[in-house]
Amino acid sequence: MKRLLVPSAALLWGLQIAFLSPALALILVTLYDASTAQVGWILTVYNASGFVASLLVPSYADRREDYLRPMLACGVLTLVLALVLAFTTSLPVAVVALVVVGGPAGVGSSMLYAHLRHSGAKPADIVNTRAIVSVAWIAGPPVATLIIGAFGNRAILLAIGAIAVLIIVTTVVMIFQWSAAHDHDGPAQDAEDEHLALRTVPWS
Repeated sequence: MKRLLVPSAALLWGLQIAFLSPALALILVTLYDASTAQVGWILTVYNASGFVASLLVPSYADRREDYLRPMLACGVLTLVLALVLAFTTSLPVAVVALVVVGGPAGVGSSMLYAHLRHSGAKPADIVNTRAIVSVAWIAGPPVATLIIGAFGNRAILLAIGAIAVLIIVTTVVMIFQWSAAHDHDGPAQDAEDEHLALRTVPWS
């Protein structure tokens, strides 16, 4: 199961982006009666929020040297965004949700790559992870179109919510495994550090 966690997380984050981004303009028009001009401004502000979040969230994670918990927070924000967009009928509420929640939620995939680098993953592992995300980006829009055509516009939001739940579960398991591995390595590392320290003591 451990080997499947990172590929699963990559696939889920790829689908989350591939489902929301192409369908967002359609959702704004059909569900909230946004005009063409409004859609343009909303997407601009939404993308600006994502840009700011992509600077702040990784910086915070770097200082803490913890990328899984910020990734978990992004998964929770994705779920909140999907639920708000699915059940509100107000365009201002939808805009606030996209800017305040949607921008930070989109940083989750970056946290996954950062975690891989921090955990010492090989370059081939990172390349394979990016390949999985790319496959999700390619397959996501057609699947999203099928969902919308078969079940309606709000169905894609519920699908994103379901993906967010899977992201949360996957990330929680990754956090537990990461913590367990460090708890196991901690005493051994402490003993090694103590041994090295004793070797460097200038005995007389």
